[in-house]
Amino acid sequence: HLIINDVANLIKNGEKITSYQDYDDQFFKESRAQFLPVDFRNIDDYFGGALNYYQHNKFSALQLVWTDRNDKFPWEDGYQEEFIYDQPLLDRNADFKFREAKNLGVFTTRQCLEFNQPILRVVHDHDGDWQFLTGNQEPEDIRLVALEQMILIDSSLNEVFDLDYGQTAERDSINNSWQITNLDE
Repeated sequence: HLIINDVANLIKNGEKITSYQDYDDQFFKESRAQFLPVDFRNIDDYFGGALNYYQHNKFSALQLVWTDRNDKFPWEDGYQEEFIYDQPLLDRNADFKFREAKNLGVFTTRQCLEFNQPILRVVHDHDGDWQFLTGNQEPEDIRLVALEQMILIDSSLNEVFDLDYGQTAERDSINNSWQITNLDE
């Protein structure tokens, strides 16, 4: 709330917020910050309060992004890798919403890869592993691929990018909505 109040005070004092401009030490001690325009495809996933207020998603938004301990932004070389997924960049990444690396190894099925069968079940295991399943696989059908490959096969998988550890999402067909449950249920 303090940061939002600092931004509001700037605006009250007649300053204009400018995208992609460095704001040095104005919001964080010894740290730069920038405002990035949010890609409209990320609005539904991150702006629940505004969606409830406006009752639609046709509004613009800015994201305040700050530097790490080395004064590097997430898109700059040398940014601390441990923080890379803690601050998703909403001006980009709408085609690949997962916070994990694109080359993360995930499990899928031979039926998906070889016969284009749809993914009907997604599991985010307690240990962080991802499984993208067709529902008719046997243990010998399991394949290891890069996470990005799954999104290229089926971009609707982006709808479940925020599954917590120990959750699963299921749908009856590729045209149906995902139903999310806990693995322990």
